[in-house]
Amino acid sequence: MSETLTVTPALKEYEPQAWQFVHDTADWFAQNLKIVDRDNQLIPLVVNQQQIQVLFWVGMQFAAGVPVRIIILKARRMGMSTLITALLFMFATLWPNYPVFACAHDQDGTNTLRSMAQKFQEELPEHLKRETAFDSRQDIVFKPPHRSSYNFHTAGGKKGVGRTKEITGLHASEKAHIDSGDKFNASVMAAVPRQNPRSCIFQESTANGEADPGKFHAAWVGAVQQRKDSSDNVQGYLPLFFSWLDFPDYRQAPLPNYTWGELTEKELWLKGLGADEEQLYFRRCVIAEDYSGDADIFSQEFPATAKEAFLASGRPAIPASVISYHESLARPPARKVHLHWDGKGEVLAVDAPEGAMEYWEVWYEPMGVGEADYIVAGDVAEGKLSDPANDKSKPDRHGGAVLNRRYFRIDAIWSGFRMGADVFGQELRKCAEWYNQAWASPEANAAGQAALVPFKDYARIFQRRPSEPVGVEEKELPSIGWKTTTANRDYMIDMYNAACSVSEEVRRKAGFGDRLQIFSDKVVVQEKAFVWKKSGKREHQAGEFDDLLFALFVALQLHMTCPRTLESQEWKTQRKRLGSQWSGGFAGPEDDDEDDEPVTWDNVTTS
Repeated sequence: MSETLTVTPALKEYEPQAWQFVHDTADWFAQNLKIVDRDNQLIPLVVNQQQIQVLFWVGMQFAAGVPVRIIILKARRMGMSTLITALLFMFATLWPNYPVFACAHDQDGTNTLRSMAQKFQEELPEHLKRETAFDSRQDIVFKPPHRSSYNFHTAGGKKGVGRTKEITGLHASEKAHIDSGDKFNASVMAAVPRQNPRSCIFQESTANGEADPGKFHAAWVGAVQQRKDSSDNVQGYLPLFFSWLDFPDYRQAPLPNYTWGELTEKELWLKGLGADEEQLYFRRCVIAEDYSGDADIFSQEFPATAKEAFLASGRPAIPASVISYHESLARPPARKVHLHWDGKGEVLAVDAPEGAMEYWEVWYEPMGVGEADYIVAGDVAEGKLSDPANDKSKPDRHGGAVLNRRYFRIDAIWSGFRMGADVFGQELRKCAEWYNQAWASPEANAAGQAALVPFKDYARIFQRRPSEPVGVEEKELPSIGWKTTTANRDYMIDMYNAACSVSEEVRRKAGFGDRLQIFSDKVVVQEKAFVWKKSGKREHQAGEFDDLLFALFVALQLHMTCPRTLESQEWKTQRKRLGSQWSGGFAGPEDDDEDDEPVTWDNVTTS
């Protein structure tokens, strides 16, 4: 059943015509179209319950006299591509001058659509067959006077699909996985007439995260919101999601005397959604036999809700359970402030004026000295575009974070790009002073050198030591600021995931007790857009940002290595153990180490 659509009293008048459309279409399919089933048998196309629901809402839009616009979020193998191909093939066969355009995200997908349409054409009863003027791997074009056509294209690759003409029926298959979503929307979807009541656009896809290149998630969210705002009409995109729990094939009877053991948290959640034992057993079997025990893959391929579909998909680098946890905590900040030094050198927090673009978002102001100690960390913008392939994309941003070490929560953040690195360094310095003279550091990569300058006389700037052995004649000189390298980057991300993990055991093994609390919806957005790339690197999707995430990654590393104002001997021992294991200078200076060399600033410049 649909997760988002209901027939309101105002829509009741369209129901009889809609159900008649369902009956007539299903009957036409069964009599005239053939498909190859999973047993490789050629059989009539008989629609399933999920396909009937799609046909019903198509019928509702036809009955209302509005163009058909359907967006479908799906699990695997529910027959949605088959249904849409069949429906548009029927229109092209029965209606003259009806051009259809079908587009998949890759060549295999396009070949599958073309093969289905070709099978329909080959097995169509003779009295319905139209003589073709052209029939190729890419086109089926019927001769005059009918002149309808069915064209197939692939949207994969950077070039994508060029501008097209004369589209009345459009099928965008696996839209979330199309590389050039903006170009596709502008060149292909814009070619479908808005006023023609027979025009159809079907967007169907498995999810690919919330920042997918095909802009499918954005279209889905827009359609859902439109239904909420105007549920008494059916104009515009109608969003349809079908859970795997609705599909009768996705169930398996447990073996006799099967021992269930304790249900997992996810299984209890599914049970709350109505999952029965056969469905839970099917899930366990698929996870064990097909996915090597990885339950997250099952959630990607078989989402139970629309929210789970987007959270679990897109090769997320931050676990869905972490994102859901932070999403549940998200709330507006208590204050938005600008920080200033007064005449005595004390930091004052002043409410940011309305319309200000950059400020500290504060959930908790500094507690008294002796009540809490803090870390302030920053990720310095490098001036790169968020999407290198798009000259109009926004540049990357500065990101800052304040970690309350006692309560293990993020008390404040900064995100913006309208200032130089040196000015951002001043913001970090003021914030560190405000939060009880916190241990602090901007990231000391190339762009971060200028941000270090304001910390030149600051006592609690993070120092790192080289991991290489030091010669007898050499002195071991500390270096200023945290430096992210290829050697420690993955470790930083892993530690963040561990600190936020739902598993107490995972947190304990990583050296954390409580689960890291984050209240910013901006962080949640960046977590959703932080994914595994094809190269194997974890980073933000094109057009998105990860500045706040890296500020948080750095803050955690400083927390693990810098001395505590409020520090137990147990934590001190744990900090030393963690700090000595990794290259990249993870160990900070001990406050009781009299042999430390003074910090040198010779290599810090403003350039």
